[in-house]
Amino acid sequence: MKEILFILGMPRSGTTLMQRILSNSPDVETVPEPWLLLPFLSFRERCHQKSIYGSRPALTALNEFLGDDTRLEESLADCLRKYVGSRYPECRYFCEKTPRNLLYANKLRKWFPGERYIIINRNPLNVAASIFKTFENGVLNPYKFRVDLELGLQQLIALNSTPDGALIVRYEDLTENPKESLARCSEFLELNPPLDPDQPPPRLVGQMGDPTGQFQMTEITSRPKLDYLKFINSKYRKRWFLKFLENIGPRDFQHLGYSYEKHHKALVRHPVVKPIGIRDFGFLIARKLLENLTFRVLPRRPEEVPEYILY
Repeated sequence: MKEILFILGMPRSGTTLMQRILSNSPDVETVPEPWLLLPFLSFRERCHQKSIYGSRPALTALNEFLGDDTRLEESLADCLRKYVGSRYPECRYFCEKTPRNLLYANKLRKWFPGERYIIINRNPLNVAASIFKTFENGVLNPYKFRVDLELGLQQLIALNSTPDGALIVRYEDLTENPKESLARCSEFLELNPPLDPDQPPPRLVGQMGDPTGQFQMTEITSRPKLDYLKFINSKYRKRWFLKFLENIGPRDFQHLGYSYEKHHKALVRHPVVKPIGIRDFGFLIARKLLENLTFRVLPRRPEEVPEYILY
């Protein structure tokens, strides 16, 4: 293996499609979402890990012992790179695609500065709607995915601000004009032969990875740019998506390559009748009860709050 190729993007943003397309190249080896790096990238972060022996005191002791010494991180990065290289010795690139690597993008690029990075952008409104449809069976349950829709999105915006040699690809461009997008990828990765947009992307089967998209999309096809409007069937959902867009803000939304005004107008004009769906209401009430129980009835320190509450 010559280099690790990292694909960074939010869940449901086209990272799996890009990975599948790249796997057609004889220069690229890959597997569905190995999650190999996350335990190491997060090992000094508060609230990011749990353990039977007590992760909070372990983290306190570890950070006190290491202090500002970064040699352990450097050793871990070198060890991980050597391990991947020994496992895939014949390929030019090993493609590592784990969506939540995005949460540690700055650290990842610091640990692996000489590797190649492809950053995938997709309209965050379509990303959010796709997350709820795929992982929550069509229920608006944003609290469970705050880690992706807030922290992950912030990291994505930062990457777009300072790509530092990484290749940025928009999902919409990839699916609407694959010939041009794949030509850019082939040039960036120096692939010979270049990627063929007419070659169907193969399935990558494993316990992790895209649970639906790769089985539905057998060729590179585009989706409507306002696809998220199909998901918005109540005033509650409309209000949430408007707030989500406004929290991103015009500058950052347009920095990702999308028109803030166009999508804000589309949301405002989108007709809805019912105030809230039954399933959305049930999840909302359950969430409020859980928050009150956790923070008021059973008050805890922030580092002891479960991940699904914190995020």
